[in-house]
Formats: sequence, structure tokens, C-alpha cells
Amino acid sequence: MPQACDLEKAVLGAILLEKTAFETASSIISGEMFYNRSHELIWDACTSLAADRKPIDILTIYEQLRKDGNFDAVGGASYVANLSQTVVSSAHLEYHCEVLKDKYLHRRLIEVCSESISLGFDEAEDVDETIAKLNTEVERMQESVIGKSDTSHISAAAEESINRMHVRIANRREGITPGIPTGFIELDRLTNGWQPEKFIVLAARPGVGKTSIAIKFASKAAKCGTPVVIFSLEMGKTELTDKMIIAEAQINADAYNSGEIHPDEWNRAETATDAISRLPIYIDDNPKATVGNIANKARLLKKQGKCGMVIVDYLQLITPNIRQGRNREQEVSEMSRLLKIHAKELKVPFIVLCQMNREIENDKKNEPQLSHLRESGSLEQDADIVIFLTRPGMGVDELRYEETNEILDKNYINMFIKKHRGGKLGKVKIKHNDSMTDFYDWDYRGQARHIPQPQREITNYYEPAVPF
Repeated sequence: MPQACDLEKAVLGAILLEKTAFETASSIISGEMFYNRSHELIWDACTSLAADRKPIDILTIYEQLRKDGNFDAVGGASYVANLSQTVVSSAHLEYHCEVLKDKYLHRRLIEVCSESISLGFDEAEDVDETIAKLNTEVERMQESVIGKSDTSHISAAAEESINRMHVRIANRREGITPGIPTGFIELDRLTNGWQPEKFIVLAARPGVGKTSIAIKFASKAAKCGTPVVIFSLEMGKTELTDKMIIAEAQINADAYNSGEIHPDEWNRAETATDAISRLPIYIDDNPKATVGNIANKARLLKKQGKCGMVIVDYLQLITPNIRQGRNREQEVSEMSRLLKIHAKELKVPFIVLCQMNREIENDKKNEPQLSHLRESGSLEQDADIVIFLTRPGMGVDELRYEETNEILDKNYINMFIKKHRGGKLGKVKIKHNDSMTDFYDWDYRGQARHIPQPQREITNYYEPAVPF
């Protein structure tokens, strides 16, 4: 019979090594899919521990197997201990589980077909009952292949749609942004805030300020009660937090990094640190993260009420799945498609930072287009919103207004919304300070201004509320 006992050992070994491995595996396979009976009993012990919200490790598995009376049946302590030595990490866990599922389905297909042949030769069996029985078995197999159906009558979706409309109307009357506030009034006007299930691409050339603006998005969302998960593949969590502290404390970045700050700035930094520590922001700075790693951690945090928005910095640094014969564009296309799928699955906005190619530097208008996305492939198709950032004052001594030759302030960024599925396109101008750690609204009369957001900010961040 089709089987993969070595992979069964690898899956169980990964579960013993990684805290989140069982959560991932159980979303793909079940106990009946193990060919080896001992492995099925060990899986059942893991399931019992997970149901009781107990940790899964070698010692707890020992105890659960004894409790179930299956300790000797699986081969004792030595067999369970050896499982953890079959793998060094859970990096390929999802793929291993898919293989086990495939082997199980082949076995079930053989069993069902064999049974159908036997029943076909048995003329004493009622034909209608036989066909009904076979249909039931086939339907069970189909459910295993595609999972439980998400299909529902349109009336349910229509009711949800009208309920959401009523919520938006009520929020608008109170001056509350329908989605998660972006931190910028004009951007909120065009996007209605960050909406659940949306895949948002924030693209720019290096040094323009993608990460700093993403931090602004995260800070604003967290202050309004939305827990944010940041996957930082470029910067370490301490460096990222430094940027948040500098922006919150309104102090000079060079002074902060060199230690040459005044006592009042020192006090502001400590106050800012305390405030940031209370925000529901979670940072993962694994530089070798894959899309699978990102999805698994976000899924786990969502169940814990700690994930209402995801930020990935940045797409081109995600480690792709190794497959022969694929070019870089195909790898990036696959990653963007999977991130889009996970945004829908988790029902939270995914803001993914992305690099632009060099062609924009040769564009005289300096206005980006979707074709300027680096290694775009299907990225521009998958994204619900694409926002490009440009900084006209970057790398120049001065900016002058063409008509009057008046010297302009260089400290501003243009946000070009070049794709917005079901929404408006447009350009948003925002102001930034010299160190590019803080950003604020532009009033389009030549002056930058801080404008209080209509969205209510919470002050107690110890118990973050999940917005959707």
C-alpha cells in the first residue's frame, strides 16, 4: 500500500521540536492518515494534549501515552525519543504533511475501489444502496482533498454586506475611519483605512522610506487597538524599535544613536519607550523566513488575539521554496499569490513592502507605474492596492517650483495609489522630518501640519482589541 513512514516520523519529530508545528500539521492531516499504527497513537496523544491546551514535548507525550494505555504499544520511551532525532527543524513540515495526505488518499482510493468491485460481484446486495454507499465514501475523499466546503448561498453574504454598510454609516457619522486608520487623513479618504483581507503593496526605491512609513502605519493601527505583527527580514527588532522610539519622542535620530542627547530628550525617549512597550505590536526578525513561516506565525497569533494586521518588510527578502527550473520572477509571483491567499484566510490586511526597479530613475516625470514593480510577475495582479513612494528631494541640494523658481521644502514624500481594486486612485503628499522618523499630513497650501485623527486612540494597550 502507498505509504511514507519516514515522513510520518519526520512530522512527529517536528511536532516534538517546535511549539507551533502541531497547529500547522493538524490543519492538513488527521490521525487516520498515518499508515503506522504507533504513529497514529502518538498523534492521538498530541491531539489530546492540544485539546487540553497543554504543551507538546517528549515528557508530556510519555505521560499522555501512559494515561491512554498506549505507552508500550508505540514502542516505549526509546521509540518516541528517537522521533525527535529524525529532523532538525520544521522547515518542510507543510510539504511533508501534504505527502502523507496524498499517500492516505491513494490508500483510501484503493480500498474504495476494491470494495466497489466486491459489492459489484455480490448480486445479493441492493444496487441503489451500494451506489449510495460508494457515493458517501467518494464524498468523504473529496472533502479530504479540498477541505470542508466554503460555499454558501448568496443570502448570507448579502446579509453580511448590508450589516457592514450599517456599521460604516454609523462610524462615518462619528468621524471614525471605516477600516484600520493609516495615520494620514488624505490616505484614509482614498482607501477608507486598511480593510480586512486586502493585500497591499508598498513599493519604493531603496532609501526612500518604506520601512519608516510602515512603522508609522503600525504605530497608528496599534494606538487604535489593532494588534500588528511585523515580519522584518531586513532590520533587527532592536533597530526597528529604535525608529519607533525616535518618532514617538520627537528627537533627533543622530543624537539618539550617538548618545549626545539632552536630559529633556532623554526623558522623552524613556517616556516614549514606556508608551511603545504598551502597544500591541509583535516583531519577528527572522531573516530566513518563508511565506509558510509567516503564515503559520500569523495564524497562531491571530488565534491568540494578537494579529489584526500584518506588515512584511520586504517581499524580495523572503526565502522562496526551492524548486528546480524556476527563475526569480516565478518565485516572487508564487510568494505574492500565497500572501494574497493568507490575507483572505486570516481576514486581516497584509501590507507587503516591495522594491521598485531602476526604470523609474530614467522616467522624466518620476511618476511610477505598475510596471516599475521589481520582479513583478503576477504581483500587480494579486495586489488589491499598490502604493508607490517617491521622494523628489532625495539626493538633490534644493528643489525649486518651476513657475516661480521659488525654493521648496525638500522634506516631503509622494504616495501614488496606482491600483485600488474597488476604490479610488490618486496621489497623497506627506511631510517628514529631517531624520525621516516621523511623517504627518500636508495641507496642500505649502505648509505641513499635524492634524488630530478622527479615529479614537486607546490609552490602555495591555488588553488589545481585535477590530474585526
